[in-house]
Amino acid sequence: MILRGMIVVAAILVGNVAFGVIGVDKDFKRGDANNDLLVDTTDAVVLQEYLYLGTYSPVCEASCDANDDGWVDNSDIIFILDYVFNGGAAPLDPGPYYCGADPTNDDLTCYVSACE
Repeated sequence: MILRGMIVVAAILVGNVAFGVIGVDKDFKRGDANNDLLVDTTDAVVLQEYLYLGTYSPVCEASCDANDDGWVDNSDIIFILDYVFNGGAAPLDPGPYYCGADPTNDDLTCYVSACE
């Protein structure tokens, strides 16, 4: 009986910790997947490595979400390449030029940012 109670308490504590890390705590530049304060072709390459090879793990998922749709996926690679090579739309706020907070509410995290 005591063991079951301890497991329930542990699950509640773990659940509260998990909910505490959802969202963005750090300022960042949207589209800066490699966290070097630039939005360029390297960011598209890093996203490809993350999504398809598993050789890169972003420390700021929110910055990888270049099109701000709440997901890190292939469309972010295309968005960055269109921005860099074709003069397409710039990544949305906080954008590629200035560090800032994420104005959208999604589940992407940002533990470390070169903006800090």
